[in-house]
Amino acid sequence: MRHLISIVIITALGAAATACSYTPQAAEELRNAELAIADGDMTAARSVADRLVGTPSLDDLSARDLARLSMVYMRMAEDENDNTTLVATAADLYRRACRENADSARAYYMSLDLPDEALASQLYHIVVATDSAGVIPPDDHEFHPDSIF
Repeated sequence: MRHLISIVIITALGAAATACSYTPQAAEELRNAELAIADGDMTAARSVADRLVGTPSLDDLSARDLARLSMVYMRMAEDENDNTTLVATAADLYRRACRENADSARAYYMSLDLPDEALASQLYHIVVATDSAGVIPPDDHEFHPDSIF
C-alpha cells in the first residue's frame, strides 16, 4: 500500500512539474531587470532583458511574467530617445502574454499603479494600431445616390 501511495505521489509531482515548466532562472533574470530599472540602471536592465528575450527560456515564462517583461521594455523606452526597438519588443511580449493567457495578462496590466498604467495603456494602443494596420474599415457614411436626378 505504501508503495502504491509513493508511486501516486511521485507521478503527481512529476506531472505538476511538467505542467508548470517554470524556469526559476528566467524568473530571476526578470526580477534582476526590474530591480535594475528601480535603481535607474537602464544599461543593466537592457542587458538582462535582451539576454532573456534572446533565449529559449522565454517560452517558459508565464503570461504574467511576459507582461512584466513587456513593461520592463516600456520603462526602458520611456527613458531612451531612440526607442523604436524597445517599444516593438514590448509589443511583441504583450501579444505573447495575451496568447499565453489573456486573463492573466489582463489581470497584471490592471494591477499596475498610475505611471505604469499609462505605459500599459500606451502599449495596448500601439498593439491595437499596428495589428489593425492595413485593415480599412468600411465607410458607413458614404453616400450612394439611386440616381443623379
